[in-house]
Amino acid sequence: LWFHPLVHLAHRLLLQSAEEACDEAAVAATRDRRAYADLLLRLSARTTAPAPAPSAGMATFRSRTGQRIAALLSD
Repeated sequence: LWFHPLVHLAHRLLLQSAEEACDEAAVAATRDRRAYADLLLRLSARTTAPAPAPSAGMATFRSRTGQRIAALLSD
């Protein structure tokens, strides 16, 4: 397949938008942002391998799940 950086970026942004739409739909259905954020955290802990120890350059790195939880709790 032919690689084009903008296609890769567009795909990543599409996935991110889909996650945000699902998060908002779940919150609208349950009306409990904190419980949904807790569920995301628990599911993430079960399904991801432990991350390597962060280096100084990665000190501000936040996982996509962490970004979703922060967005949910900031509203």
